[in-house]
Amino acid sequence: MAWCGDDHPELDQTFREQCIDAFNEAAGFLAKVMRKQEFQSLFCKLAYQCRSHLHLYSACLTNIGMKIVLSCTCTPHICPRALYQAREMLTQAIDIQSKRMDVKDTTRAQCMSKFGFCYVREGRVDEGYEYLEIALKLRRDRVEKLNSIKDHVMLAACFNDVAASQMVQRKHMMAIQTRLSHVLPVYEENLGDHPFTATTLSWIGNSYHALGDYDNAIKYSSRSISIRRQLLGQHQETAKSLYDVGVAYSAKQDYETALHYLKKAVDYQEKVLDTQDELIHTHQAMSIVLCALGRNKEAEEEVNRAGECASKLDSWEAPLDKLRTQERDSE
Repeated sequence: MAWCGDDHPELDQTFREQCIDAFNEAAGFLAKVMRKQEFQSLFCKLAYQCRSHLHLYSACLTNIGMKIVLSCTCTPHICPRALYQAREMLTQAIDIQSKRMDVKDTTRAQCMSKFGFCYVREGRVDEGYEYLEIALKLRRDRVEKLNSIKDHVMLAACFNDVAASQMVQRKHMMAIQTRLSHVLPVYEENLGDHPFTATTLSWIGNSYHALGDYDNAIKYSSRSISIRRQLLGQHQETAKSLYDVGVAYSAKQDYETALHYLKKAVDYQEKVLDTQDELIHTHQAMSIVLCALGRNKEAEEEVNRAGECASKLDSWEAPLDKLRTQERDSE
């Protein structure tokens, strides 16, 4: 990250571009392990450095849009703020990619897939699935041509976006079947215990929770906790799984167990989160559990903590606005 600025004139631009390309190739994994603000800051700097090389620039925009979609605490029903930010990045990326022949198929597929999901979230369902089908075709063509493990994994990731779109439509059983048929087996076979596997288990648990099947929600989310603790330790993804298990136990009215998991989630979130969104949800969930246990004073304290977190929320400013500011400052 140190050479992203303009204060390293000794670095050859060709070398910079090769490094940017490597960052873009690793973006899917980096999006899982890096904090939202850290990831966006890095890729905004990368985009600024390659702004005159549009195939690389569009890849950076695509990856920023991807991270915005993945990081929203309302996912898969991403909030209007995240939807606005993601759409702005992905729209510009698609516009660039539609006019160029030197953009990688993998970049096009990622952009089409996330853009399709955003359209479904907006209610433009038919158009959204058209973009998702384009992405799936690009991924399938690469699997047929190269048959590499990475391409099989990325095809599965594209199906994950299809499942997320089905969740947005409240088609949770369909989303579960999509992930159990096209995503989880591919990840388990090719990646084993991996952040991608843990995320898929987490989403299956979320769908079961939405269907009122809290036992299966706990089963899949607990498997996700095990992998995330092993690989990531105290991380925002681990905290999310702890939260998911906590609210599932709360729904089963096992409030003591729910409180145990939610307290662990808060402990992790206070140490690792760079935004306050998830802490708000956890404090609110703890308030509900404490009320159910008759501990009303503590419940009120959790409501107050949620309010304090809300006062520290991120601004509406989109990453693209930051890019424009960088460009103006350099003129």
